[in-house]
Amino acid sequence: MYHLADDFAAGLLLWAAAALLAAVMTGSRGAFAVALVAGCLWSGARIQELSAVHWPFVGFWLIAALAAWGWNSAVPRHLVSLAALTWWVSCAADYVGTAGRNPGFTFGAGAAVLLGGGIALAGRGTPALRALGQTLSNYGALALAVAVAYPLVRAKYGVGGDGGLSSPISVKWAGFAELLSKGFGALPASALQALVVALILGVVMTVLEGKPKLARWVPSPTAIGLGMLIPGFAVVPIAIGAVLQAVWQKVSRGTEEVYNIPLASGFITGEALVLLVLAAVAAFK
Repeated sequence: MYHLADDFAAGLLLWAAAALLAAVMTGSRGAFAVALVAGCLWSGARIQELSAVHWPFVGFWLIAALAAWGWNSAVPRHLVSLAALTWWVSCAADYVGTAGRNPGFTFGAGAAVLLGGGIALAGRGTPALRALGQTLSNYGALALAVAVAYPLVRAKYGVGGDGGLSSPISVKWAGFAELLSKGFGALPASALQALVVALILGVVMTVLEGKPKLARWVPSPTAIGLGMLIPGFAVVPIAIGAVLQAVWQKVSRGTEEVYNIPLASGFITGEALVLLVLAAVAAFK
């Protein structure tokens, strides 16, 4: 039996290799996921231990990528893509950052390599190879967008605090958790009664939603809950959009079915792009 206390990283390698072998022999996606998680932990431990980029992980990853290519299945393709990004994040944060270099630039460069490699694979070979290339390029594009956009947005708008960007729902839950940490005595006297009433109403509305004759007249409990968590500046445009969509559906159902989702997606994406453009302009002034 291997003694993990002597070399924990090597023990992780044994687990990763055994799980990968089991995945290849049985086709188990669960074993494949365990292999990649253990492999990423092994590489991260080696990076911290040696203070250097852990290139042996590339060989392990290539074997996993070949298995994903052979299976031609979506789950393995996504797993190897996530493993590649996880390894490179560890390299950028644990090694490059401690070496006095720019981890953000390093992460962006690795994302660009993943994007370019994925595009190269997606343009040739078998359908399975093209599918793998498309998945790798999608993850590379996402990572590259984060590497480029996040520093610009952070510099322009800030993150957290009174004036910075934040996740409103996360702020609400954080405040709720902080309140509960002080004990139920910190809650208002009527809070528990209101909780019971809300639970009963939620159950009743959920059951009524399943009745075809009543469903159209029953408010959505999910929508009500989101309306309580999301601030008004975000809820009001959603409500206005829902009213406009209902009117559009009455006036021209055919065009609404075709253009409703693309138009809404365009508004959401456009707002984000405008913020990013403004941040980029501010950065180069």
